Amino acid sequence: MSGDNAVVIALACRSLPLRQRRLSIWLGAAAAIALRVVFTLSVAQILALRFVKIISGAILLVIAIRLVEEEDSAKEVEPLWRLANQRLMTPANRRFI
Repeated sequence: MSGDNAVVIALACRSLPLRQRRLSIWLGAAAAIALRVVFTLSVAQILALRFVKIISGAILLVIAIRLVEEEDSAKEVEPLWRLANQRLMTPANRRFI
């Protein structure tokens, strides 16, 4: 269980009588662990879908390109697609394309 879960459970249980507080802490911890397992299994099933991997990969690629392009605005950095095109179109690679 993470620290933030423990803090939330402690804040929720602080005004309860001792017996109810102990029960609430145990139930809160068990619920937090159960929810973590359920969410982990759910996300694993969702990530098994091919289109989700493709879409999330495309989004990550767009984010990476934007970060590279915005990394240093003081320098005039060539866009990533232009650098990739230059690498692909070198004389050694043109004969294969």
